[in-house]
Amino acid sequence: MEMLSVFQNEFSEERRDRLTREGRIMKQLTDHAQDLTNKWEKEGMERERDTQQLKSQLEHHENNRATADHDFEALIVRELGALRGDLEKEKNERKVEDDEIVEALNRYTENLQKSLSVID
Repeated sequence: MEMLSVFQNEFSEERRDRLTREGRIMKQLTDHAQDLTNKWEKEGMERERDTQQLKSQLEHHENNRATADHDFEALIVRELGALRGDLEKEKNERKVEDDEIVEALNRYTENLQKSLSVID
């Protein structure tokens, strides 16, 4: 009987130790799972934040590019307008100069004909 009592005590002690070990293992597993969950959520939030920052930067650069394109287009339109104005001015000046040359040649021809008619 004494042996049975010793065996029951050892069995109870072993059972208590096993339950204690299992409790520690379960706590470690639970803590580890919670740590992984926390890290996963933290990394997910960081990725979301980084994605939003990249999206914001991309939108900013797209807006800057659109503004620069618009400004460049406006500059080109102004420059072309100025060139067209200068071209029209040059065209009118040349026409006046050509008309003056024609008038001078007509006067020269008329004077030459008068001179020739006086000689005849």
